[in-house]
Amino acid sequence: MINVQEIVKALDIEGAREVILAAGAKPAVKLKRGIEFFNSARVKPDEVKSILLNLKQRSKLVNQPLGTKGNFSVGIPGVGRLQVFYSVQRGSYMIAVKKVKDTPPFLRELLANPLDRDNILSVFHDPVGFILIQASSETIIHDFISSILTYLSKYSKFVILTVEDPITYTLRHEQSLILQTEVGQDIEDIKDGLKVAQFINPDILYVSKITTPEELSELLSLIERGNMVILPVISANLEAALLSLERVSDDPMLLRNTLAFFLRTCFQLEETEMNKMHVKITHITPECKDFIRNGEYGKLPNG
Repeated sequence: MINVQEIVKALDIEGAREVILAAGAKPAVKLKRGIEFFNSARVKPDEVKSILLNLKQRSKLVNQPLGTKGNFSVGIPGVGRLQVFYSVQRGSYMIAVKKVKDTPPFLRELLANPLDRDNILSVFHDPVGFILIQASSETIIHDFISSILTYLSKYSKFVILTVEDPITYTLRHEQSLILQTEVGQDIEDIKDGLKVAQFINPDILYVSKITTPEELSELLSLIERGNMVILPVISANLEAALLSLERVSDDPMLLRNTLAFFLRTCFQLEETEMNKMHVKITHITPECKDFIRNGEYGKLPNG
């Protein structure tokens, strides 16, 4: 029978992203491309549920019912922090487990062109305006943002607040004060985290996702107060990212006008075959502002 220790060991395999347990299948670790089975025995439905309950008992949500889907984080002594996602698949639970990394990558390690580093970091030296980050993968976004926040913490003196669902890297206070909040552990939802931001009024706010009109409204109010707000959007390109924000908004015209006034820079991230990324930078010029007000996102320069 598989146990938590085997899961932890599998997460240490080079290139491992998450462990997936599904009833009737062999335990697998998902790599950047493809999977690797780390146990030859197919897991049974009651084994998956037993592992899920074992992990949940270590979390702050121990007294809440499982339901059909959910996520939580657990701390394991000597191992670190694990994130657990689960849902019901054909009547049985499916689990995905990720390990929260303690050390974010350095930006220069991520870039296909290391010479882009200074141009990227210069955007964050003056913490004002709205920064939009577009990519087709969550992993590449998490790596990019965590590397930037780590740099700022080391070399700047800001109050940095993150509202994350979930936390992907543990960031450390250095010259800056970094306050990380996680949905399901520290805050009830993204909107709750944005209310915390209203109270703290950080120099830099990073929000991992926006999915409801209420959340978007809270975010826009923070942008209008002059905070630097960093928001990633998972999409195929910059035009699709801006259109996805419109779909969330109750008032697309208000959104366009706010973006036209406060949007400062857009980063487009593209992963390469060598585990590096290309970063296209679009600075919002007066001409770009007119395109945004008119909803002509396809006319924006593509980096």
